[in-house]
Amino acid sequence: MRVVASRPRAEGPEMTRIVENRLGIVGAAAGVDASNTAEGTVLLPEDPDASAEAIRAALSRRFGVGLGVIVSDTLGRAWRMGQTDLAIGAAGVRVLHDHRGGIDGHGRPLEAPQIAVADELAAMGDLVKGKAAGRWP
Repeated sequence: MRVVASRPRAEGPEMTRIVENRLGIVGAAAGVDASNTAEGTVLLPEDPDASAEAIRAALSRRFGVGLGVIVSDTLGRAWRMGQTDLAIGAAGVRVLHDHRGGIDGHGRPLEAPQIAVADELAAMGDLVKGKAAGRWP
């Protein structure tokens, strides 16, 4: 983990640290979670895509259907209030929708838009499952 930036919190002596974890995710959280765990802490998986694939394969075998799996984590956003879930791994899901090369509503070419579909689905899943219930969507 690498500290990218830090500054004091307005409401107390603690520091808000913006970090980059070993997966390359930058945010106001380090990928170590002590909430919704029986005891101790939970770390991010070593290979979230492999974890998603293992879960996808097991569920597909059990239920006899093709499906997609998104492994998500809650992320605090740099210098903003609130958290959101984002995808840290996926299997059987198109994670990006690439609009580059298309045309916008005014006839101009689209050069940059890649929609982070897996992140948006992770955020929606978090709204369904909630934080305090310890449930999975």
